[in-house]
Amino acid sequence: MTTLTKQPPLRTEPQTVSQPQAAAVVPFHQPFVHPSSLVHPTPADVLDLQRLTGNRSVQRLLVLRDPNTTVLAPPTPLLSNAQVVRAISFYRSQPARYTPDIIKQIQAAVGTVPTGTITEVDVQAVAKKQTELNVNARPALKVDGMAGPRTLPSIFKIGLAKDDTLSSYTTESAKLWKDKTKTEPEIAKQLVDTLLNDRLAALDAPPVKFKIVHDLGDRGVFSPKDWELQLDDLQFQPGPKHDLKQTTSTIYHEGRHAEQNFKVAQMLAGKKRTVDQIIVETGINPDVAKKAVLKPLARGAMEAVIAEGWHDSLNSAAGREKEGRVSAELDAATKAREKAQKDFDADPSPANRAKLDQAKARRAKAVAEHDDLPHEFDAERLETRVEQEFDKAP
Repeated sequence: MTTLTKQPPLRTEPQTVSQPQAAAVVPFHQPFVHPSSLVHPTPADVLDLQRLTGNRSVQRLLVLRDPNTTVLAPPTPLLSNAQVVRAISFYRSQPARYTPDIIKQIQAAVGTVPTGTITEVDVQAVAKKQTELNVNARPALKVDGMAGPRTLPSIFKIGLAKDDTLSSYTTESAKLWKDKTKTEPEIAKQLVDTLLNDRLAALDAPPVKFKIVHDLGDRGVFSPKDWELQLDDLQFQPGPKHDLKQTTSTIYHEGRHAEQNFKVAQMLAGKKRTVDQIIVETGINPDVAKKAVLKPLARGAMEAVIAEGWHDSLNSAAGREKEGRVSAELDAATKAREKAQKDFDADPSPANRAKLDQAKARRAKAVAEHDDLPHEFDAERLETRVEQEFDKAP
């Protein structure tokens, strides 16, 4: 099924031409036919075929009226027919989430006609958008035509993902690090207490608490239960972890997790969940849950749909099981790499080199799986943007 590009109306008035005219160009789209429509056509299938027939008729008329008209060959699609079928099924299998209004917003964002019904043209356009969004960004979106929990926040930037919000935070942070009258931990606290919390306040989200912890294991973590952002103290000491750019981006990364959790609570409040129900479902701080209930997200709004994707990743049984499994493997892979590095440093033999390479490959795979969790994927992309802009800050 496909919706072809609407052609311009036929000209009925004579036109005086003083210069030779270039041949008119009529785009041609190879029709996509869903296998099921060949046997059991639905009303939507019939409508798509009607549109296809109508557009082809216009093309033939154009050619008859102007012998210079040429028809372009179809561009090479990004997705195969099987991928198109899978992508269309992805949307159609979730009608409560991908409502006609949400589909229209996606179509408008990727430059197709906002009909509210997903077609091959739309999923190919989503795939094209995904390739565009991957330029200078990491982790990379999978180019599959599915605007899911990783792609939607990248297309529709909300909160801390907005360009102006992120850029101003990064620029002001870079300036603060140049203040030699304060220690680095003091400046880090200032980044959280003012720059980050001011931006969270603009989103109606409660300010996060801040703590520096010895040997945390990660550069930073965020606890929804305590509503607290923690940083590892080793990054403020001489050594491989001392990198002010990464500290700046880590704070923003963890701040995004705070925003994600608050949006999830607001989304649940929009579904008429009580404070107690939100706390049970998410484990979020009670005071934060109370504030979310006062500022619910409208059901069916794009922000609510984005929050649903984060909720699935953070709080569903499948999401929690996967995050626990992925985090355990990442921890084990990190320890294995550290041990292999020690062994190689003590004895740089070919055998130990092979073990070190294997341990590094295992950890790289674990990191990739961790960063592919939708809520982590989203925060990682913002972290990358902060680091890129930090290097350009005056």
